[in-house]
Amino acid sequence: MLSPADNLLTAWPWKSVAPDAVPANPLLADVSAQLHPWLIYAAREIAEGRFPLWNPHAFGGAPLFGAAQAQLLFPLNALAYVLPATLALTLIAILKTALAGLTMYWFLRGMPVAGPAALLGALAFMWSAAMVVWLHSPFTSGLAIVPVVLGAIHRLRTRGGTRWIAVTAVAVALVILAGYPQGLLYTVLVALAWALTLAPGAPGGPWRFLGGAGAGIALGVVLGAVQLVPFVEYLRESAVTAYRAEWVPFMRLPARAIVTLFLPQYYRPPGGRDY
Repeated sequence: MLSPADNLLTAWPWKSVAPDAVPANPLLADVSAQLHPWLIYAAREIAEGRFPLWNPHAFGGAPLFGAAQAQLLFPLNALAYVLPATLALTLIAILKTALAGLTMYWFLRGMPVAGPAALLGALAFMWSAAMVVWLHSPFTSGLAIVPVVLGAIHRLRTRGGTRWIAVTAVAVALVILAGYPQGLLYTVLVALAWALTLAPGAPGGPWRFLGGAGAGIALGVVLGAVQLVPFVEYLRESAVTAYRAEWVPFMRLPARAIVTLFLPQYYRPPGGRDY
């Protein structure tokens, strides 16, 4: 199956199975130690007729639905609720990759871009380093939806109508349900920048277009509140957040960190030293 589960072989009791095993990608340990176990546990709970709000297996118990990264409401993850775990995890990975290609193709064709060029762009996006390396991460679940947000905003400009406001809203809500809270911030910033770029000369006037785009984004946040509100509550009760607040202001970004926008591993490349 498509899973970095070989990371489990570095910890007991699985280490006894293959003491000398070396994981193919140790950086994906979160997937095998957290994300996939969460999904498998959630599937078992749902099969028993219980919605998995709580995870009794972490510490003395911890929120599961509120943790967001469990992605309990993301549509692709519903496969794990009806299929065996190995098959579900594999299909989720394959379908997520296909989804990224299809959404990018749809976005580019609406620009409009010729079919062969749009196909090349879709293939480049679905097989990009970010999509492939972090395939099982909530990050790529949201990333695969971003082209729909941008494509809907572009069609709102060229075609008008409340339909594309609704599509924008649903796409933004799916980004929230994807379980990567930072992804909502990134998506909103990119969507607003895209709308501002398209606004000059928009039929009906730029302000009407920007109002429609803004309404779609805002409605999407409202739709995604079913996941966003429990996450905010979870964050407020987080011991990690409280600990970090003792020595650094919350959400503080020092100026020297700007370089990481362009070179994310500038200060600490995996397995290496600072450049």
